[in-house]
Amino acid sequence: MLLKRLGPALDEIDLALDAVKEINNRVAGNLRLSVPPFAAHWLVAPRLAAFSRAYPGVVLEVRVEEPFNDIVAAGLDGGMRLEESLEPDMIAVKMSAPIRASVVASPSYFERKTMPVHPRQLMDHACIRRRFASGKVYRWEFEKDGEELVLDVDGPLILGDDRLVIEAALDGAGIAFLLENMVNAAIEERRLRQILVDWCAPFPGVYLYYPSRRQMRPALRAFIEFFKHAG
Repeated sequence: MLLKRLGPALDEIDLALDAVKEINNRVAGNLRLSVPPFAAHWLVAPRLAAFSRAYPGVVLEVRVEEPFNDIVAAGLDGGMRLEESLEPDMIAVKMSAPIRASVVASPSYFERKTMPVHPRQLMDHACIRRRFASGKVYRWEFEKDGEELVLDVDGPLILGDDRLVIEAALDGAGIAFLLENMVNAAIEERRLRQILVDWCAPFPGVYLYYPSRRQMRPALRAFIEFFKHAG
């Protein structure tokens, strides 16, 4: 109970210390963030070294976790998620451009199977499904000209990691539904072939969020400015 009551005051002390350091033109302090795997590998990882060089006084802790957790209860400064997952009492800052999904399979898979031209034809294909940490298997979502489709596809594989899904698709195991940024390189290198492009509408990208009742830490402000629109 004592720690719970003193928590806000301790946060204010940390902010005050950070502000003093900032006056000396040196952003410093600990920064703890919750980031989902796709954003950690796509947005954050490529620029971690550059961020550390730019802000050597900041100790950045990135917790890579799929579930949406209570960042306040966990003692974190913020998190990154897609817009649809954000809580209403959080301040959100857009960190990336809009993104879209890519439906892909290897050229070798399409040597054996006819390429679908409509999402419903996926029901006749081997689809590589994705199970989230919550236990939910993702249902594939499509939209074109105002028509929306949500499909509970079938297939021989249900995997719990995006990188496993990509590897299975590259090996010809079936058709995968992934975020575009995860497979752009493989598509450009023609190791994967993209289908149903006109059914994959863009949606808002990644947002960084933090509690509305908490003043933004200088280290968090530095992180936002450094990583915004990095992807």
